[in-house]
Parts: sequence; C-alpha cells; structure tokens
Amino acid sequence: HPATLIAPYATTAGTTDFPTYWLFEGRLGIVAITLVCGALLAISGMLYQNVFKNPIAGPGMLGASSGVSVGFVVVILLFGAGATSTEALGVRYALTYGTGALTIAFVMLAGWWLSGRNHPFDIVTMMLLGAITGQLFGFVTSFITLFVMDTETYELYFELSQMLTVDTSLYSFMVLGGATLVSVVPIVFLRYRMNTLAFEEEEVRLLGLSFTGLRAVALICGGIMILAAQAHIGALGLVTVVIPFVARSLFGCEFTKQLGGSIVLGMLFCVTCRLIADCIPFVGQGIAIGSVASVAILPLFVYVMSTKSRGWE
Repeated sequence: HPATLIAPYATTAGTTDFPTYWLFEGRLGIVAITLVCGALLAISGMLYQNVFKNPIAGPGMLGASSGVSVGFVVVILLFGAGATSTEALGVRYALTYGTGALTIAFVMLAGWWLSGRNHPFDIVTMMLLGAITGQLFGFVTSFITLFVMDTETYELYFELSQMLTVDTSLYSFMVLGGATLVSVVPIVFLRYRMNTLAFEEEEVRLLGLSFTGLRAVALICGGIMILAAQAHIGALGLVTVVIPFVARSLFGCEFTKQLGGSIVLGMLFCVTCRLIADCIPFVGQGIAIGSVASVAILPLFVYVMSTKSRGWE
C-alpha cells in the first residue's frame, strides 16, 4: 500500500512494546480520524432517537450502511488491486458517499410520500423501506462477493470495507472534515430548537417552528454523519444505538447535554476500540474495529436493558 495508507497492523512492535505505539508512522492520524468518526456516530444516533422518540432508532435503519457497502463493491470492481491506491481515493469517496446518500434520499422521499402529510417520516414506514432497501443491496453485495469476486479480490474488499487499512492522507482529512462541518454545524446552530423534537407536532407549531423542517435537518445531517464514519473507519452500527441512549441516561434529556455527552462517550468508546484492535496479538490482515466494538458494546447494552426503561419518556 502507499505510504499514506497506514495499516494499524503494519508492525508488530505495538504488541510487545506498548511505549513505542505512538511512534508508529501515521498513528496520530488514525486516532484523530477515529475520534471524529466516534463523535459523528454518537451524534447521528442521538438525532434519530430524538426524531423518532425511540431508543432503537438509528441512521442504519435507512439502509445507509448497505449503500456504502455497494459503493465499496463498485470500487473493487473498477480498480481491482488498485482500489487502495491514492489514484482511486477520489472515486472511492465519491462512490461510497454517493451510494449511501442516494439510499438515504430514496428512503426519505419514499417515506415522505407513503406516510402522507399528516404523518411525515413515519417510523414504521421508514423502517420498512430501509429494511427492504438494505436487503436488496445486501443481496447485490452478497451475489457479487460470492459469484463474481475471486478469493484475493474478496479479501481486498473485506480489507477496504472494514477499514483494516485506515486512509490518513490529506485528502481523507479534507473529505471527513467537509462532511463533519456540513452535518455538525447546522445541528450546533439549531441545538436549542432541537429540544422541540421531544414535543408533539401541534405543540411545536404553536411555538412558530417547523416541526417537519427540524426533523428533515436532523435526518439528513445524521445520515451524512454515518456515511462519513463508515467510509473512514468501517461499520459500527451498534454505536449509534447504544451510546446515545447511555448518554441520555447519564446526562439528561436536554438536547445540548445529550449532544455533549454523546460526543464524549462516542469518542472515548471508539478510540478505546481502536487501541484494542491495534494492540492485541492477531494473525492475518488484522482485526476490524467494528468487530471489537461489537463485543465491547455488549456490557453497555446489558446495562441499558437491565437498569433503564425500555420506553422513551
């Protein structure tokens, strides 16, 4: 791989000599990207939980993850072994962001039309559309990986889609920074108005605010956040569900407190998973941060299910 694509497992020194961990080339860049993506994942989950007033809601319900996976498949088919090269970076991000964005746009527009004006963005309709779209894209991805790709190509696809090799180039930081600004800045400016998502639509209209407009901003910005996170560190869908709910339990339901708490917990959780994935002994190409997160999230999930209400007050 090019020098700008630094693999966490590029050397085994970290498994035996932890003090040299931070001396690895590009290590700080990997951690920085992980911190930003951890914050994006937590905020996106928090937004969707507030919009739908449901602790199991998340941006993954719109099929964004499946759309990004299709984008990675197309990149592999176009570039083959050169998919991780610097020459393919522009096309990679265009396809992953593009397919994911188109998926979210389709589900939102179809959900708007099917839900009707009286119940825009109905949660049941959106979840059904997202599930159908996700299954369709999942079938396409499975068919290509099983019957079109050979073993070496599939290994490359797995490495790329799971972000076993983290892109720490300037181009990566520019793309991630742009997506972060576009999605986070509107939420920060509207953070006080976002508190109205906890009220009924009729009550919000009496305050002179557009309930549908606020919902649309939250859904779109949250969708952009999960697209950026998955394109740069891989799929960590459970983070968008559990971390915001824990933050709400610890810091309260006021939106600014939820926002700050979700950012802190999301960053800490994801960077911890990154450190574990980078430092534990392993063989082969390495272990994905998503695999570590899936195991590490279980104690938090048990905590939520055993000590907190399953409803949404």
